Amino acid sequence: MNFSWVERQRAIDVSATRCAEVLIIGGGVVGCSLATHAALLGLDCVLVERDDFAAGASSHSTGLAHAGLRYLAQGRIGYVLREARERLQLERLAPHCVRPFPFLFPVYRDDAYSLQQVRWGTAVYQALYRLAALGTGAGIARGMRILDRDEVLQRVPTLASDGLQGAAEYFVDARLDDARFTLGFAQRAAELGARMITRATVVSFDEPGRGPACVHVRDGMTGQPFSLRARLIVNAAGAWIDQIRALAGLKQPLLRNSSGIHLIVDRLADDPLIFSTRVPGQVFFVLPFGRRSLIGTTDTPQPGPPDAVRPGTAEVRQLIGELSRRFPATSSTDGSDARARRDYLAAHGHGLRWGIRPLLRADGSTLHASRAHRLVKDSAWLWSLPGVKLTAGRQAGEQAARAAWQALRAGTPPARQLSALPGGDFADMPTLLAEAMQRHGTWPHDQLVHLTGRYGAAYADVVRWADAEPQGRERVLPDEPWIHAEAAYAVHQEMALSLNDFLWRRTRWAELRDLPDPVVDRIAAVLGRHLQWSPATCVAEVEAFRAERSLRAAPLSAISGGAAPRVAT
Repeated sequence: MNFSWVERQRAIDVSATRCAEVLIIGGGVVGCSLATHAALLGLDCVLVERDDFAAGASSHSTGLAHAGLRYLAQGRIGYVLREARERLQLERLAPHCVRPFPFLFPVYRDDAYSLQQVRWGTAVYQALYRLAALGTGAGIARGMRILDRDEVLQRVPTLASDGLQGAAEYFVDARLDDARFTLGFAQRAAELGARMITRATVVSFDEPGRGPACVHVRDGMTGQPFSLRARLIVNAAGAWIDQIRALAGLKQPLLRNSSGIHLIVDRLADDPLIFSTRVPGQVFFVLPFGRRSLIGTTDTPQPGPPDAVRPGTAEVRQLIGELSRRFPATSSTDGSDARARRDYLAAHGHGLRWGIRPLLRADGSTLHASRAHRLVKDSAWLWSLPGVKLTAGRQAGEQAARAAWQALRAGTPPARQLSALPGGDFADMPTLLAEAMQRHGTWPHDQLVHLTGRYGAAYADVVRWADAEPQGRERVLPDEPWIHAEAAYAVHQEMALSLNDFLWRRTRWAELRDLPDPVVDRIAAVLGRHLQWSPATCVAEVEAFRAERSLRAAPLSAISGGAAPRVAT
């Protein structure tokens, strides 16, 4: 089915005259999962999102589907078991977005945990995954193992050797493309009948008397107001949950927000790595990210408005400090930490991403605060759903949908299982790639690897656009497998409405490479042709992209002496 600005406008038109059973505020993974499961149960629902799908924390995470080894260290065995079961479920739904990979956990003499403790911890972690897999048909292909110091340095020669004792390697967690995973739920929700409306800002509520609640919304595309009616409103706005509650007159804060930042640098290691930090109970990751590495994350309380949150230089320095302990190449030879940060970021830094965790208010450090979700019934007509851990986003949505069904229709909700998300209906990646090579033998191998890896079984739709589009098969960059037809596909089947939607979330090309200006202009031209942009709108879209790129580079520029973002040629 198509999923474009046309369907968005149709959703507005229909919703203006039809009262929904459930109105969902927020287009992150929790809101989109809720819309999918509500529609699956047969509820009439509409979702409004003020920006784009996954524009908040759902595209700014570390990108992991995992039970969380550090939660095991906190003794939360039941939580880890539930998250392990969910991680396996996510792979079943979207195997092209959830890809298992091995983690290497180097252990140093000055770490909080010894190599023996890490050995036992990873063994228990794997055992919990095996327990979670019972009766699901999922399997854990390889067991954890311990590498000695020399093996670790052979695998990751850039690692610091001083104090290195060895490493544990385990094979149960997975990499998750958070933005595309969220998009998959949005697409499936629309297929099931949910009305999905992005670029729509909630302005105010009319409390229901004996009838439905009324939500007043401003269309971000046209500036025009419109109203929606619903029997139940579920607030899944993430870090903005309290702002939505305030519109309904609820002044007592529900959340204690915390930010996490990620640094994007030139590739440091080919293996996904997890390290202990100087802060007990905290870890940081160094993950392969295309030709780059994704470094994260921090945990900083944010009492102010979410829209005002920006990464501070102290957070960037914290990441660089942890990095320099384990990768000597990121340190200066004269021992100057400030100079090391400046020189390394100027030469290898490519920007930041940051997101905000909507944590339930509690005493103590946000680092140790619960990441579990909870459905809060603020009133008979307004519920709030703080959802934190990406791995649990699907489950949070399903549970809220079933609670909504019970509240609106009474009785026990029907037992309906969600099938694979769009693109996820295939046996395994090697088989899918082999089939693609057989069907499209004239295509370059690297492009078929890329298309099947990003779109799963839906790669065939992108191929059709490539055949139909002028220069559809043309590479975006000579040394990358990306093609211009992906922009046309994103407009018509992924509801991309802007250049930033496409470059930061649908493809992540803006994070994976420094895009030269002529390349950005060509992509904007393709999008503009399909979205019917005027020349002035095309120019404005390019300027908006450059503003976003500068925003993400600004903290690095401040630390590295004002160096401008580099652009590849």
